Amino acid sequence: MAFELSSRLWVYTNYECNLSCLYCIVKSHPEAEPRAIGLDVFERLLDEALPLGFDELYLTGGEPFIHPRIFDLLDYAVRRISTTVLTNATLFTPRRMERLKALPAGGGGRLTLQVSVDSARPDRNDLYRGAGSWLQTMRGVDALLTQGFKARIGGTETPESDGGEAELVDFFSAKGIDEADVFVRPLIRRGFSERGKDLCADRVLPEVCVDRDGVYWHPLSTDPDFQVTRETFPFSQAVGLVRSEMDRREREGIESLPYQ
Repeated sequence: MAFELSSRLWVYTNYECNLSCLYCIVKSHPEAEPRAIGLDVFERLLDEALPLGFDELYLTGGEPFIHPRIFDLLDYAVRRISTTVLTNATLFTPRRMERLKALPAGGGGRLTLQVSVDSARPDRNDLYRGAGSWLQTMRGVDALLTQGFKARIGGTETPESDGGEAELVDFFSAKGIDEADVFVRPLIRRGFSERGKDLCADRVLPEVCVDRDGVYWHPLSTDPDFQVTRETFPFSQAVGLVRSEMDRREREGIESLPYQ
């Protein structure tokens, strides 16, 4: 069975983060090198990606809301494409909330905030994300919902989670988030994490990912073994390399599966 290239485009906006999660696949932390994508590169990327059929944009990091021009990135994006920002939701000061509300198509339009929460229980969440992070994140989630933004919850299953996905769904359903927008994905052995699934690029179907330094097979990693090319532009050429590799795997009967 032939697989079509995903229409999701991922961008690592930057790599520094205000948290130091013990399982971060890209080793983000407060002192990490920012490696922030420039606004000019971002704008050109979207301009070239849309005609290629990409219709969903996911911004991740690091913590995207540390990027010094995140609202310029978002302003350019939400006018053109359905945009999801992965965030720990701990940095939503009143000023940042006002900037979010001022975005075109914000609050129920093209913008979704995907918040990282691992458990409905603070102790289990904070074990990997840091003491006090659950409470800060809950304040951010409540602020988003109060202002009418679309929120999604994305967690990481750890050995200590003890099958807590149903509990997580119930907890956020009570806050008004649809159960389809609450999910948990497995722990990956990458970056800081010494436990979890071992995944390499040839075992997963691609979801094209871009950062300041080039184009990658999947947002699971921006390590060298996942890099497709250092030349982002012309973007059609980079995407062509991904498609060529998919075609080769199909011809040779190499099985790759979507990351779940």
